[in-house]
Amino acid sequence: MVRLGAGKRDREPATGSDVLCADSSVVRVDDAASDRQAKAGAAVRNRIHPDDLLVVVVGTAAEVLEPLRAAIPGLTEVSVVPFDAE
Repeated sequence: MVRLGAGKRDREPATGSDVLCADSSVVRVDDAASDRQAKAGAAVRNRIHPDDLLVVVVGTAAEVLEPLRAAIPGLTEVSVVPFDAE
């Protein structure tokens, strides 16, 4: 069950996990959905090693490069391509 609501008054009693979204709405995901998501995440982690990933980020290097390096331990290569490159 997934239910959207603006506040506690219009929600059913808690039976799963409540997630607060950026716009302050609340999404409830039942335990079965949470379990499926956890199993799917585990399957991906077991099949794809982080060393085999290629990550493409579009943005301003001055804003995203250092946070990207901090977020990905062991990052081996970074290429910055100017937006006007041909």
